[in-house]
Amino acid sequence: MAALIGDTFGLSRLGAILGVLDAGFNAGAAIGPYIGGLIFDVSRSYSLAFSLGVAVTLLSTLFIALIKRETDRSPDDG
Repeated sequence: MAALIGDTFGLSRLGAILGVLDAGFNAGAAIGPYIGGLIFDVSRSYSLAFSLGVAVTLLSTLFIALIKRETDRSPDDG
């Protein structure tokens, strides 16, 4: 992941971007089980929770695919 971020946005922004991503991952790790349990309590099934997980993953994949790489960056830009 760090290589993809560095290649896409440059090394000068790598730490800040990884920090924001880490905060998002941690928030999802903290909130996700609660939401999954809440969905189970309401529906008595994990089907909706897993379907939402798949949908969010596919949406994230789409966003990643739409990222435009900087092509005119100088080699020493990081």
